[in-house]
Amino acid sequence: MKNVYFVLVLVCFFVNTAHAADREYIRKVPTNTKIVIFVHGFTGDYLSTWSEFPNLIVEDNDLNHFDILMWGYPSNKLAPNPKISQVGQHLKTELDLLEKRYRHVVLVAHSMGGLVVRASVVSALADGKREDLEKIKHIVLFGVPNEGLAQANYIPNFINRQVSDMKPTSDFVIELRNEWINRVYRANSQDDNYHFDIPTTTVVGLEDRFVPATSVSSFFPDHATTDGDHTSMVKPTSSDHLSFRLVRQKLLSISSNPLIYDETAFRSVLKEIEFSLAARSEFLFPAIQEFLNRPTKSKWERVQREAIRNLDQLQVGIEKSMDFDSSNFVELRRIVNLARNHTDKKFVNVRRHWNGKEHILIDISRPGDHPPVEQVEEWNRQLRAHFGALKAELERIYQEHAI
Repeated sequence: MKNVYFVLVLVCFFVNTAHAADREYIRKVPTNTKIVIFVHGFTGDYLSTWSEFPNLIVEDNDLNHFDILMWGYPSNKLAPNPKISQVGQHLKTELDLLEKRYRHVVLVAHSMGGLVVRASVVSALADGKREDLEKIKHIVLFGVPNEGLAQANYIPNFINRQVSDMKPTSDFVIELRNEWINRVYRANSQDDNYHFDIPTTTVVGLEDRFVPATSVSSFFPDHATTDGDHTSMVKPTSSDHLSFRLVRQKLLSISSNPLIYDETAFRSVLKEIEFSLAARSEFLFPAIQEFLNRPTKSKWERVQREAIRNLDQLQVGIEKSMDFDSSNFVELRRIVNLARNHTDKKFVNVRRHWNGKEHILIDISRPGDHPPVEQVEEWNRQLRAHFGALKAELERIYQEHAI
């Protein structure tokens, strides 16, 4: 038996790989801001795995505003393969380097490709890169062994690293499950850069005898069943196929623009943000300048109150924009979050109650009862830059929608 394993190892190292990592845009329109990315499974191919799937999207006029990227990676039965976590890092890099215009991304994955997608997500969150994931609006997982694959237990670990990763008791499967539950599934209980809830749908093949339905559905609350077995489930031959109809539904739900239905509410949110921005500039920056002219404890406390009140009110306006499925507000939220982060770093160590809310304030036990002037000057410069960026972004939105 040892001799057989030795021969297999030799084959693994000398056999030619089936294909290298590949990617191809089936459609790439310069004005599109939405994209659907397909990720194949174990030993799959970035094109043949999906057959007519991308063409059906191209032929659907209601989906013209979605670009289509077929994404691949090395995966062979008898050849050295990168581990699934490494492929996840590879996908993460691909997503990070997407053109800035793509503000709505949908990931559609088959079999092991779903583990690649999930590994990419938890890797980003572990690094505190929630902002990098906010463009991902939905993930669809077809026949993905989320709880591992029992058949993998019969393959020695050294034969194929990707198969080894898919064993139900592998460190990879267990850690990926725990990380996803903590960082994604329960993300709503945490508001930081290490947690983010991404809508995810798992799909079981009605005739799939390879990956059990229990492994596919796992702990995911949103699951469906489609036509076909493990391979044919992602090879729809017509627009009537359940797999295509499901993906189409997800794409249309994301592409529905509330501006069409509620232009008044959209304008109202913009006006509220604009008013808050103007009011905050009117009160906050004069308070900062007065402190800089003559630093005192009482003047610094006024700056604290204005900063907390102003950024809180700005945040309220920005959060209302979350009701819109519009890329217009993504940059606004990012800038306000930067401003809050810079501000929170200045108000540390001592917690006090102000206006019924608990806030982090500066440690007034230090000499002078206020921070060094040079630190406040730097914070003032950063804050003014953020407010300037907010104003510029608002003007862009107004021009884009002729408001």
